[in-house]
Amino acid sequence: MLVALVFFGTMLANVTSALADDMGPLSPDVFIRGRGLAVTDVSGPEECSNLCENDSECIAVNWFRPTSTCTELMAYFSAEVNPDYISALKPQGYGN
Repeated sequence: MLVALVFFGTMLANVTSALADDMGPLSPDVFIRGRGLAVTDVSGPEECSNLCENDSECIAVNWFRPTSTCTELMAYFSAEVNPDYISALKPQGYGN
């Protein structure tokens, strides 16, 4: 029983920290911005590709022909926090 509780607690902690990158507010003072989607109306797939090429926070794009929209997967490297503690955070897994 104790082993099961330790395993479940460890698993929950890992899931919680993974979700923290994406879910926004962690406390009244800390807001971590992890990944997000940006949808833009563009004229064609080349323009969609160029949007990501020119944006250092863009990981990938998806061009959707029927609506001429470009969806960008963004990685934000910053955090809004209480200035007395932390000025910037960078989610693991992203490099400059």
